[in-house]
Amino acid sequence: MLTLQAIFASGWVQILILFALFIGFTRWALSRKMRNGYGLGWLIGVFIIVAIGALSPDSTVLLATSESPELTFASVLISSCIGTMIAFFIIGMTIALRQAWFRQVFSVAGITAVLIVMQFMMIISPPARWH
Repeated sequence: MLTLQAIFASGWVQILILFALFIGFTRWALSRKMRNGYGLGWLIGVFIIVAIGALSPDSTVLLATSESPELTFASVLISSCIGTMIAFFIIGMTIALRQAWFRQVFSVAGITAVLIVMQFMMIISPPARWH
């Protein structure tokens, strides 16, 4: 007999809840004309997924498309530093401009990226979670 806890702890239910959150947030963001932030969130989310796939030693996500499946520490460090500098520049622009729509765009981008990465992580989780 399945208990209520077993039903809600199921991986399928968690995936459905994340998907419903993502659909609801997408409808809200697009109805408020936050397309820039939504698109930026998708780009950030896909970038994080590709970085996870490239840096994971047992990952087969990028096996067929990459010539060199391993990244060196220097390349990861340099790209991280460039990304951090861009982030500080964007934060500085947000503070300098003090415009509400600019902050809303980055909020929408952050939430979109987090939802995309959470869905990806749930999908690639070990099958033991899918009972």
